[in-house]
Amino acid sequence: MSLSLRSLTIIGAITITLAGCGKSVTDQAVEESIEKETGGEATVNTDDGTVEVTTDEGTVTIGTQELPSDWPMDVPVYPGSTVQMAGTIAGKGQGGLFQTTDAKADVVSYFLEQLKKEGWDASIVGDMGAISIMTAKKDERNMALQIATGDGRTSITISLQETTQK
Repeated sequence: MSLSLRSLTIIGAITITLAGCGKSVTDQAVEESIEKETGGEATVNTDDGTVEVTTDEGTVTIGTQELPSDWPMDVPVYPGSTVQMAGTIAGKGQGGLFQTTDAKADVVSYFLEQLKKEGWDASIVGDMGAISIMTAKKDERNMALQIATGDGRTSITISLQETTQK
């Protein structure tokens, strides 16, 4: 199965759910499940909340509540937001889920302004009340942002993809 930002999100959700359970039969079962799904090798470490999956297409590394060390400097993170999940697909892109208590409209305005400052061509492609979807392009990279509000929180999902494979 191909590694994708969707896979990154699914694997990250499993990691968050199992974080704190400790290296055990549970970790082994999750590793085996991921390996079966992806056809690659998986390492699950719920002690530090990380998952790494390697296939012939690359490596996905997910660490909860921390940006990857290779997070691009020109991809803004909303000030005061907390990282819920973030990860990297080696040579293909990054993704992150963030949360804030600020209003969705403020978050959308921030990203439109900051992405423009960083040289991205960004636009809102859909606004359905509680959810706004944005896209951005810069050089050989595409970005998709989903900004959604509910229960007094605003969630920000950023998916960044290299359009040329490294």
